[in-house]
Amino acid sequence: MVNSVNFFKLRIIVDGKSLDIGKDNIEGFERRLDMKSGLYTRSFTLVTPKGRVAFVIKRLLDMENCRRAYQRVEITSDYEADLKFSFINDFNVLHWGKDCYWKYEKHVETEDGGVIACSTLTTNQKVASCLAAESNC
Repeated sequence: MVNSVNFFKLRIIVDGKSLDIGKDNIEGFERRLDMKSGLYTRSFTLVTPKGRVAFVIKRLLDMENCRRAYQRVEITSDYEADLKFSFINDFNVLHWGKDCYWKYEKHVETEDGGVIACSTLTTNQKVASCLAAESNC
């Protein structure tokens, strides 16, 4: 089976610098998976020269509608951090260490999300993925 879209890809920029938890100064990294509810939670604190920014990222696949998934990002900071986010539908997934099996068909961006449609290179099967983002800040 060909891997499909990574709809949880997230790019976070803090004070103009892309967050890389493998290289940045991170404290208190923790991952949890609640096997009963399916809720996956990742939390960590980024230590910057200006202060600390704490992240809690929660992901959930809908158990009643397998076509829906949710991601929530909670942030607390002890200073006024400049934060930017990119939520990405990514079909550029490697398969057994080889090239991607997807060909982009169409990509439409909206003010609060977007849609991307792709097809497999060999059988021309089509898949579309949509995302919507909202913020309360």
